[in-house]
Amino acid sequence: MDKILPLFYKLEKIKSIKDEIIDLTRPMDSSLQIYSQPGYTDPAFKITDWCTIEKTGFSVSQVILGTQTGTHIDAPAHFIKGGATMESFLKRDLMGKYFLMNMDSSSFNESVISNYSDESFLFIKSCRSKAEVSHKFFEQLLSLNAKVWVVAGECGIIDEQKFGFNRAVASAGKFLVEDLEIAAAERITAEGYIFVMPLKLAETSGAPCRVAVLQAE
Repeated sequence: MDKILPLFYKLEKIKSIKDEIIDLTRPMDSSLQIYSQPGYTDPAFKITDWCTIEKTGFSVSQVILGTQTGTHIDAPAHFIKGGATMESFLKRDLMGKYFLMNMDSSSFNESVISNYSDESFLFIKSCRSKAEVSHKFFEQLLSLNAKVWVVAGECGIIDEQKFGFNRAVASAGKFLVEDLEIAAAERITAEGYIFVMPLKLAETSGAPCRVAVLQAE
């Protein structure tokens, strides 16, 4: 709580300054891309009218989607049988300071890990092209206390098979946030707080979520 209170004081000061908050959530509309591979496709995303003001006096829509639709969070159970499901994602995991690993920077090198100071979120920024890290560096990242990893773009492990990155993150008991709005993510800098607000689903392998960053001054 001592770490969270200063954040709320800061929010109170800037609540009228919209540009300070960066929404990283993809819009959920007809343009939303659904994951597909040969022989498999995620559930289709659909919004249809359920009732109308003319007929019932109020309007309700029916939404059909998968647990990994749009901007979402993967629980370990998404790749590991018997892994933790979404109810183990606790209130204290919803927000906190992030440690930025900017793979888009031409000056990036693995020594950046020495700047880690026990942030609860690891933010991997690879908006311009898929980033790949060595097995050794990846193991160092896994050893950090950050329980929630947020990936803007794509990230993998050198010479690792498909989903190797995701399975390793899940095996370590960490949660993975994916499919962010890339144009917004490109604006993220090294100092700030992140908010990850998934639907409060129980016993699922993931959940759609709203993700935003409060950029530090």
